Amino acid sequence: MNSAAKHLIVISIDSLNSQDFNRMMKLSAFSQIIKNGSYAREVVGIYPSLTYPSHASIITGVYPDKHGLFTNEIMEPGVKRQAWYWYRKYIKVPTLCDIAKEANMKIANVFWPVMGGAKIDYNCPEIWTVEPRESQILKSLRAGTPIFLFNIFKRFGKLLNGIEEPQLDNFSTESIAYVIKAKKPNLVLLHLNEVDHTRHKLGFNAPELDEVFMRMNGRINKIINSAKEAGIYKNTVFVILGDHGFADVDYRVCLNTKFVQKGLINLDKNGEVKEWRAYLNYCDGSAQIKVKDKNAFESVKSILMELKNTAPSPIKRVYTKQEVELEKRVTGDFDFMIEANDGYYFDNDWNAPEIINRIVKSKSRVNEYDYYVATHGYDPMRRNYRTFFAAAGPSIKKGFSLPQINLVDEGPTIARMLGLNMKNVDGRVIEEIFT
Repeated sequence: MNSAAKHLIVISIDSLNSQDFNRMMKLSAFSQIIKNGSYAREVVGIYPSLTYPSHASIITGVYPDKHGLFTNEIMEPGVKRQAWYWYRKYIKVPTLCDIAKEANMKIANVFWPVMGGAKIDYNCPEIWTVEPRESQILKSLRAGTPIFLFNIFKRFGKLLNGIEEPQLDNFSTESIAYVIKAKKPNLVLLHLNEVDHTRHKLGFNAPELDEVFMRMNGRINKIINSAKEAGIYKNTVFVILGDHGFADVDYRVCLNTKFVQKGLINLDKNGEVKEWRAYLNYCDGSAQIKVKDKNAFESVKSILMELKNTAPSPIKRVYTKQEVELEKRVTGDFDFMIEANDGYYFDNDWNAPEIINRIVKSKSRVNEYDYYVATHGYDPMRRNYRTFFAAAGPSIKKGFSLPQINLVDEGPTIARMLGLNMKNVDGRVIEEIFT
């Protein structure tokens, strides 16, 4: 079935939530797309509800047990700044980009996760340095499209201040607007981070979000105008979506500190990890635990169950690998997965002062990454924990809404907008939104 759209622009706003709907309707660019198109006010995400697994599900239409992304960061015990799953090679199934490329479409990407090394015509992948002497420029060039990257860094690099916001999203928007006007790609992917950044730092409903959403509205408007300047506006579908829910927290839980106390992690004289038998890798509102020494399996399980059964408990649910694969469609290199109770999130810290650390909320803290005041990673079935989807343009019904869809429905639906067929998916094409 062919679509009327020759161009598709997908704008992912990290941490965009269903509860942001009224705020969006007061802003011109957001409301233009919502009123002139179709939307689902509630989108049920995947588990763990993290950025990288979620974005992989969006562009593959499958759950993590199939696409292979089960967390954001690659577990490296004892490493405080771990590498992330930046590269396309980690996704085990075809993506929207692969299908579009097979159809000889031109593709542009700025910071869509897990696209390093992907076959994309104009690729600025989301990737950053974790080693002290790494070169950001060389790392990006190796993972992306060198000529395109040289061009946008030359034109807009002065806007950047590392990965700080709002500068990063301003750079991303200028870059994507430029490539739309200059190259007129058929498929455009853009990932914007400022909402997520602000919520982590200041809270889910922080007053500062009003200003952040005004900036987001300006960015969307710039992208819409770039399509008009390129002469492709009438043939373009615009999609705005989020990736996961969000929740405020009061406590940081450091189970690796507990593993140190129980002799499952041994530290050297400098307090660094020397050897380990079990290790927790955080997913914020959930966590995954690898047991390297299988003789320690029952000890680890006993520690987890003891914490779960102690009131007040930071742990809502303890899953074995088999249980979480069956119930939540996620599997990976871990032996247990745990879900945090309301108000708690997990951290990798093995030198924390306590296993459970109360967060002293202060906007004046030096390093915002020392702790979060709100986060994600929880079970997507959690109450008031939905994201959002809207689309407008050729072949899309105007003024149509659905109460709820699944995140895995977005991939096959977005593919359908370009007349493409995404096969072997867990989601469905949301036929109701098409004229």
